[in-house]
Amino acid sequence: MIASELFEEAENSVLHQNTELIEIQKIPKYFVEDPNVKLKNLIDPNSYLIEGNRGVGKSHYLRYAEYICDDYFPKGKILAVYISFNESLKIDSFKSQFGEYDPFSQWVSMKVLTAIFDKLREKRADIVQDHNDIFYSIFKIDRSSIEINKLMHEIIQNLEKTPGGQKKNIFHATLSLIKDRLKIGKKTVKETEILQNLEHIPLIKSTIKKIIEIAGINRVLLLYDEAAHTLAPKQQEKFFDFFKGLKDGKIAQKAAVYPLITNYGNQFDYLQDAKVININRSELNYESYYSFFDKILKKRLQDDADLYRSLSTKKSPYNLMMFSAFGNPRLFFDLIDEAVLLVENDRYNTSNIKKIIKTFVDEKLWKYYRNAARSEHYYSYMKLGEQLIKEMVISEILRKGASIEDKRDERVIYFAIKDEIYAQSYQIRTIFDYLEFGSIIAYRGKFDLSHKQHGRLYALNIAICISENLIDKEIHLQQLTYKGFRQINIKNHLIPILIRDKPIYLSYIKETKPSELREEDEQILEKKTKADKEELETIYVTLLKNSISKLEGYLTGFEYQLLYKSKKFKTIRDVKEATIKSLMTIPKIGRKRAAKIKDAVGEYLSG
Repeated sequence: MIASELFEEAENSVLHQNTELIEIQKIPKYFVEDPNVKLKNLIDPNSYLIEGNRGVGKSHYLRYAEYICDDYFPKGKILAVYISFNESLKIDSFKSQFGEYDPFSQWVSMKVLTAIFDKLREKRADIVQDHNDIFYSIFKIDRSSIEINKLMHEIIQNLEKTPGGQKKNIFHATLSLIKDRLKIGKKTVKETEILQNLEHIPLIKSTIKKIIEIAGINRVLLLYDEAAHTLAPKQQEKFFDFFKGLKDGKIAQKAAVYPLITNYGNQFDYLQDAKVININRSELNYESYYSFFDKILKKRLQDDADLYRSLSTKKSPYNLMMFSAFGNPRLFFDLIDEAVLLVENDRYNTSNIKKIIKTFVDEKLWKYYRNAARSEHYYSYMKLGEQLIKEMVISEILRKGASIEDKRDERVIYFAIKDEIYAQSYQIRTIFDYLEFGSIIAYRGKFDLSHKQHGRLYALNIAICISENLIDKEIHLQQLTYKGFRQINIKNHLIPILIRDKPIYLSYIKETKPSELREEDEQILEKKTKADKEELETIYVTLLKNSISKLEGYLTGFEYQLLYKSKKFKTIRDVKEATIKSLMTIPKIGRKRAAKIKDAVGEYLSG
């Protein structure tokens, strides 16, 4: 294949395109309905949390809901508004300069209002032109709605783009901008009053309802992407206060969130203030699991049917990749991307796919897990979690699993922890929550252990099981079972692993140095207390200073090597501040690939 053909093929590939990079009109072309998700819930009047790990398809569902409502707007009259909060980490760092004002709350209100207004202009331009008082209750001044909307966009841009050295002046700059654009005089509204109004949720709600009434539509559907996982914990709490405050029969809200690590605060009642749609997929639901992944690949490769047939007809390597994705389409596409090279070189077989899976685990999966630590005080948790899996769970399955593996009809990848142990320790909960967040393990429900004791059943990532030869034969989904699972009992820094009712006690980190865990536990608590008091700007600035090596888990190996070998960009900040055109100066990087690199930076900063 000549260079020009390779370049064109890479640019037109849809395997690795994130949803944000796909045009809204093309969303249904690649959409596959998950039998576990009722599509009507995405557009009904209720509030929902779309819960799932990164890469499982939350954004795709939100964009598909937007597409449905757009396509049916003349009859359905539902104004679907897609909103992303991927610049949120920058905002709360202004807090000390604003004094009693809250720029994050103002920013959220303006993001929502401008997104609704912009979508209304797209669908009903006549309404926008005929009504100049849409934002009057907030701004208390007689100006056109288009002018007010433009001003809010300017304020948002200033908050998001202001360089670090100028942040001390941002409050006064915002007030000056409002005064200048609206030509505020002594006898009109004060600029500070406008900022206070933007923090007043009932005013924002009444403004949205006014738009609904004026436009003659049934309701507004707010689709919040990166609504919680990009926000720092304090921001999450404020956002869900906002979410709860907007609840209304005319205002439907759907927010994409991560399980376990989202901070809903004290006012928001999880499951009560919003229903939950969980789109994490379990390998135990064989029929739906296999059907979904097969359909999604067929859709992505619909313009290359020969490649789809070459990959899917060899069931053993195909199943290995499907298992190793661990319910995650994005990880599935990563593995498929590597398998394509094997197909082209007539080397597509089970043995070579296992080699690819091992490389994938070492170079992507564990790196992604480590990068999930958003600030220093989580590093210890991540380290302990990795040691738990590598030094205890894997080694014990390898040492004691022979009798299980000899039975061709069983593949045990599950382990359990007692409810009481999980509940009694903040450290243990955090370790397990981040292992799950990082796709190393997956929660598979409550389980009756023995002697009237109950526990939490987990699956170990199947890619890790294959990589570590825990599963060393051809596998099929029907062979996975939780019979004979291992029970891990973390207590007094000892872990008994029960394999067929035979407990084995080992120290957590090293048998020779059991005191290390106790010391590290204390350090974790100290670091957490200290970190809770830190400014969010510290997190953001730290992330920007990190090397571009942090992007390895977000790009294909080929894309990362192109970026790395160019020597033009050394830090995350360098890539974030680079333009699409400057990235395109790197050989073999075109517009789509440059956009993907920019998107990867956004994902990394988002968490």
